[in-house]
Amino acid sequence: MFLQRYVHVLLDAVLGSYVKNIDPDALKISVWNGKIEVEAVELQPEAFPLPKEFRLVKGTLHQLRIDMPWTNLANQPIRVDIADMSLLLQVCDGEEKGDAESYMEADPAADAAELAKKKQIKLRRKRATMDAIERATQFNERNVQLIQGQSWTQSFFFKLLVKVLDNVQLHVQHLHLRLEDSVSDPKQPYAVGMTLESLIVKSADAGWNYTMVVRGSNDAKAGNVSATILRKKMDINKFGVYWSLPLAPVPQSVLDDGFAFAKLMQMNFWSPDTPSMVSKINFLPLVQPEDYIIHPLTVSMKLTINDGDAKLPLTHQELSDRVLSRLGTPWMIETIDAIGDEPWREFLAAMPKLAGDRKYTLGFVFSEAWSVARDMSEEEDVIPSVEQFKIALSSCLQWSAQEVDRLESCIVKYRDAVVHVMEEKSTYIDANASIDQIRISITRKQYLSALSMVSFLTVKRRQARYLRIRPQRVRVKENPALWWKYAIRAVLIDVRERLARVDWEELKKEKGRRQRYMELYTVLVHSGTHAASLVSSIVRKMTKDEALRALDDLEFEIDTKQLLRLRQAARKDVEQKDLEKKQQSKSEQRRNPIENAAAVPPPSSTLWSYASWLRGSSSSTQSGSSLVKAGDKTDTGQDDVRWSDQDTKDLYDAIDFHPEQRVAKDGSRKKDLEKVSEKE
Repeated sequence: MFLQRYVHVLLDAVLGSYVKNIDPDALKISVWNGKIEVEAVELQPEAFPLPKEFRLVKGTLHQLRIDMPWTNLANQPIRVDIADMSLLLQVCDGEEKGDAESYMEADPAADAAELAKKKQIKLRRKRATMDAIERATQFNERNVQLIQGQSWTQSFFFKLLVKVLDNVQLHVQHLHLRLEDSVSDPKQPYAVGMTLESLIVKSADAGWNYTMVVRGSNDAKAGNVSATILRKKMDINKFGVYWSLPLAPVPQSVLDDGFAFAKLMQMNFWSPDTPSMVSKINFLPLVQPEDYIIHPLTVSMKLTINDGDAKLPLTHQELSDRVLSRLGTPWMIETIDAIGDEPWREFLAAMPKLAGDRKYTLGFVFSEAWSVARDMSEEEDVIPSVEQFKIALSSCLQWSAQEVDRLESCIVKYRDAVVHVMEEKSTYIDANASIDQIRISITRKQYLSALSMVSFLTVKRRQARYLRIRPQRVRVKENPALWWKYAIRAVLIDVRERLARVDWEELKKEKGRRQRYMELYTVLVHSGTHAASLVSSIVRKMTKDEALRALDDLEFEIDTKQLLRLRQAARKDVEQKDLEKKQQSKSEQRRNPIENAAAVPPPSSTLWSYASWLRGSSSSTQSGSSLVKAGDKTDTGQDDVRWSDQDTKDLYDAIDFHPEQRVAKDGSRKKDLEKVSEKE
């Protein structure tokens, strides 16, 4: 129940920001049915945070489909399909106002509604970023406090991350990103872009074949070793980068027609035997085969995660590599000195040549001797003794027992390293990638065009600091006085900014602004606690609307990192105040003994009001006038979004995370250690 509501709120917020004309009611029905499907939509250009040198002209998405198996999330995959996504960007001259940093200094004659909208977009993004960082940090701290001394691979976040990787199956088909530039070099306009035929991320079996089977907790409990291993395979098909010269821009008539734009951008993915589709578009393809500087290539990536307690069977080569990595160079030097150069040369001369490129090395000889020593034992998985290892090494080196005795210290160290590697927990993360072939080609014109683009971006970013005061469309020789004023003002900006760091008045003003933000944040977020005594009388007298507007202005101006520090300081002040109140009440009453001091918190408290984490009630939903308006249609549903103990249990079972059992195990281990120490 809770997850359906949260997914609906999340998708409504994300899709509502990036996609035009999303129907919230239809989306809610789709979420509850477990099949979310969005077809033939256009993307919101203003929703993408791009540098001011670029602007999104048009973006289309043919299909987005998400399958959510609500009835069995623990054992069935979440499928995400994205098909035919096209994005067209253009390079701007940079003289237009429009970046998030210059909204407040924009031309007074500009549209106030447009400026307010852009301000709210920046506030929404900043708050979403801060909330995500805060919730993740606080939630991780509470789970770390729950189980002291646990390894990261047994933590809640690792279990959650592995479960998400295990469940999500992603399929992206036909992605085209294109940037057109007729500004940096008007004499030589160009287009640079990226095309992707398909990207598939799915689970795989032991043979690295795609499978729709998701590991379940029941498999792990039944002792199935494969249930402890997560295998994820990603195939990238026909990924290429092109640089088209001269520029063949997308016609305006195509930009005005979403269907024609999508078909023109996707034309390069069509096979030659689709003339019916090509006939509907009366334009040539945007990309020619000779335009590619990175020709379409295929990449296969494999990710293996062993998140269980089962020990993985190691191959002969893997065991040897891990042992040598553990022993390091000192053991190699000691062994070489003990063997001697002349005996080693005699050994190499007497041994037959190995197949392929393999050579006789210390690691190879010792690993072969270890295999021989293990074969001497009649029982399986029995670790050979030092004497058995000596006999095996004597056979491999063709030495006498007396000659092998001088290697005894090296043999003991090697055996100890092997025992440690075999007995250690096999939790690991392994990733590898393979590329069939890479073909890169670039012409002189493409190279010069790339240099022109880099030079243009460098100049524009250097001018961006003073863009709001820079004379527009006026040459230096036409009005030298105006440009002298511009130079003086640019120097003054740097000087005043530098002096503001040491000017006492500016420091006092900055301190007051920080204190005001902490007070507003405390009142709006922690109004139900004893936090009211932490704020000044001026803030207490403010109405809620006034406080929200003041908070909006401060969060818009202050840097994100500084806002995070101020929020953390405000929370610490509130916690300290609450602690003082509790201690005062305890000293007065002294009736109830302290109970459950070392007990494991219940699941609902462990999740520390999980609903507030997901709903954003900590700050994003209770601060900011923009979000108050949005709450008119969602507040009624927030009362139903409650995180219960059963929700917590279901989540823990789905990701195979059981903190109570681990705490019990840790406690029993501590008792056993205490008993052993007492006996000693």
